[in-house]
Amino acid sequence: MLKYIANEMSRQGIPFVDFDVELKRYQNDLGQDVVDTVVILKPGLRAFIERIEIRGNIRTLDKVIRRELEMVEGDPFNAAVVRASERNVNRLGFFESVEMSFEQSLDPERVVVFIDVEEKTTGGAGFGIGYSSSSGGLFKINVSEENLLGRGQILDFEIERESRDITFKVGFAEPRFLGRKLTAGAEVENRNIDRMSSSSYKARRSKLRTYTSYDINKKWTQTWGAYVETYDMYEVRDSASASVKDEAGRTTGVTLTERLSFVDVDDYANPTDGVRASFEVNAKSIGNKYQNYYVNLGTSYYRPLSEDVILTVNLGYTSIFGFSQLRMSDRLYLNSDYIRGFDKVGIRDSESGDMLGGTTRIVGGAEVDFPIFLPKSSGIKGAVFTSAAKLSGTPKKTGVTAVGDGDVRWVVGTGIKWASPIGPMRFDLSRVLRKGSNDTERQFQFTIGWSLY
Repeated sequence: MLKYIANEMSRQGIPFVDFDVELKRYQNDLGQDVVDTVVILKPGLRAFIERIEIRGNIRTLDKVIRRELEMVEGDPFNAAVVRASERNVNRLGFFESVEMSFEQSLDPERVVVFIDVEEKTTGGAGFGIGYSSSSGGLFKINVSEENLLGRGQILDFEIERESRDITFKVGFAEPRFLGRKLTAGAEVENRNIDRMSSSSYKARRSKLRTYTSYDINKKWTQTWGAYVETYDMYEVRDSASASVKDEAGRTTGVTLTERLSFVDVDDYANPTDGVRASFEVNAKSIGNKYQNYYVNLGTSYYRPLSEDVILTVNLGYTSIFGFSQLRMSDRLYLNSDYIRGFDKVGIRDSESGDMLGGTTRIVGGAEVDFPIFLPKSSGIKGAVFTSAAKLSGTPKKTGVTAVGDGDVRWVVGTGIKWASPIGPMRFDLSRVLRKGSNDTERQFQFTIGWSLY
């Protein structure tokens, strides 16, 4: 009780308080012996922060730590603000430990706040390997530094190979742009794309992206961005769809992006309770030929049904509109990334067999994870799931005969999930309940996720 009173007084700006405790014994009206505890407060003077001393930061600059504080020299002392500042500094992820303490200075109305930190390694190199029965082998190398030159800036380099696609990416971010709580970043990406097996072409995409993001509050984040993209489609087969042949060559354009995200979960990496949601809008202009708008809505809901049984519900809606012509690479597609149990879904070119994609995609699913009578430390769980998806709105083109339909696809299944030492693994067995005449199924799916070291 005395600790609570001291904390409350400190929160009100009176950090040093003396107590006198008196016990009063008497009998109440029922003849029962009663003891009342009387706490007499003797508060000192209201204190102000004389100075803030940071100790232990060999590499990280003082200003990187100070900009996370919710107090400055001269402010009235408030223990709640000190604790909030301690959490902010700890959230940077640059330190093994962060401890804040305070002492009364020679002036009884002044307090000295000490911030003791122990730095840790913030740079690293890692690699990941994986395999998906739908896209084949995966390989990733990542080199990153989250506290560049002690300034709190982020530098990231990544190489990824997925199936026959190869991506190179370099990114830089300043989390306190212009000294404000505003993240600004830039990213350069180059991707070699091989779609010979599905759409009879290869392509090369180069992209320069810039963005800014800021927290509206602890749950909402707003991001604005723009990128310049050059897309070059080449090695188009003679047997390719007319829709593909018409896009051969190089195009350059600009895209403006906006994303509003909401996160309220118990664990950011492995949530078991809470909600995630996002709303994204893109406006793309590639010369005067290809222009469109892209809207995406997505949400995930997590709910524990018991201590170790977790329900997850996912919903997503994506639509492209406002176009006269739509490139193959800008269209929406359905495969096992969106609905397990299927390899390729949707409308094809009747002659070439190339997937033609669509402009509206709706996906939804529910999954229940549960223990399967193995020690919890094994990291192995069972899962049952159901998924449904719909892809529609394939653009029409003269000379192209489309076959297939945009009806709902539905699948149920069961799986085993393992948090293995080399990364998360998953084995799924699916049964398709509803499909189209031109769809290809994939009843068994095996996936290894990334694990970086």
